[in-house]
Amino acid sequence: MGIEYLQNLHLFGLEIIKDYSSKLIEFQSSKPDQVPELPIMELINDDFLKHDWSSSSLILANSTCFSQELMLALSKKADELRPGTFFVTFTKKLPELSDNWTICDGFRRLMSWGIATVYIHKKIS
Repeated sequence: MGIEYLQNLHLFGLEIIKDYSSKLIEFQSSKPDQVPELPIMELINDDFLKHDWSSSSLILANSTCFSQELMLALSKKADELRPGTFFVTFTKKLPELSDNWTICDGFRRLMSWGIATVYIHKKIS
């Protein structure tokens, strides 16, 4: 599941899913024994803070331009996640996390807009 606030990025994501699905279906028809079933993918055009993602096992927040207030709200929602969940952020760590979280890694990667630090958080208990 993906939740995107900006409508143009949401529409772009829908096009990517459509293209991916058609190519996978085409490949499946040529090699039906080699490809798993098409995964269910859902994209929502809304504010991700309004949705329950507590059952997620991996969350990616493209957070480079997020305000401190939004990062704090993400941290609060992160505490609702189950142990073993990974939460990946760009440029900024999740602030004020409980002791139930650890940062597994932080590394720099070239993105389309420049270099960003990627932080991988993991809920440990």
